Amino acid sequence: MGYVGLSLRLALAGVFLLSALGKARDRAAFVTAVRRIGRVRGRRAPTVVAVLVAAGEAAAALTLPWPSTAPYGLALAGTLLVAFTVALGVAVRAGTGEPCACFGSSPAPVAPRHLVRNAVLLAAVLVASLPVRGAVPAPVESYGVPEVVACLLAAAAVTVPVAALDRLTELLGPLWPFPRPGGNRTG
Repeated sequence: MGYVGLSLRLALAGVFLLSALGKARDRAAFVTAVRRIGRVRGRRAPTVVAVLVAAGEAAAALTLPWPSTAPYGLALAGTLLVAFTVALGVAVRAGTGEPCACFGSSPAPVAPRHLVRNAVLLAAVLVASLPVRGAVPAPVESYGVPEVVACLLAAAAVTVPVAALDRLTELLGPLWPFPRPGGNRTG
């Protein structure tokens, strides 16, 4: 479980890092999403919630790779994903058509594919949380350079498509099993 756990933690760290950076890059879009999708009201409350979410994502990204902080990072990642999934589920059910600002600004409306993505990420959190030989994850120093590089490559193979879900949906069109941005059903 050591290499799988490390690969999953690195993938989750990459996803949360890209998400936090995307939100920081386009703060206005994310504050608007918090206001509309998260239904956070008030003059300053949406901004405060947006900053806390991005900070939580950055904290998860920074704590996930390291064995000593990985349990905290996994708990934070799981908590954030549950909160995101609930908010997105409410938006999908209401059919708001609001853009998802999960990784910064995007014209793609919140859709069931975002719920599937979050379910997969939650499963990754659960699998990465499984104990390794009944103890905490092995120290990174115990892995050789080839193993760490292999784990990083595996993590990148997960992180990039997750972060680019809306772009992939638009690009792949009829080959993609989820509704395309704008609500058009393909396939």
